[in-house]
Amino acid sequence: MAWGKKAKDTEMEPAVMEKEEQYDEIPSLPSPLSSTVIATGVTVSGTMEGEGVIQVEGTVEGEINLQGVVIVAATGIVKGPITAEVIQVAGRVKGNCVA
Repeated sequence: MAWGKKAKDTEMEPAVMEKEEQYDEIPSLPSPLSSTVIATGVTVSGTMEGEGVIQVEGTVEGEINLQGVVIVAATGIVKGPITAEVIQVAGRVKGNCVA
């Protein structure tokens, strides 16, 4: 706006809503991975059974019986037996491991 000129009154046009795209079918979501992480500082007590992957970064006090993979990270502690298809241990396990 220049000096000495009065601003003109302008009329605002209503916003035009854009049409949403129409899809023939809704895309399906990917199937979720069955994995569980026991985080550092967390303690779980009891028997853990199921399928998938369990990564232990904290402490598990009890039995782990899994159709899948058990990973005991460097910070992880398992106080009990582990039975799984694959067992990887970088931390500590106080119990038998059967893979």
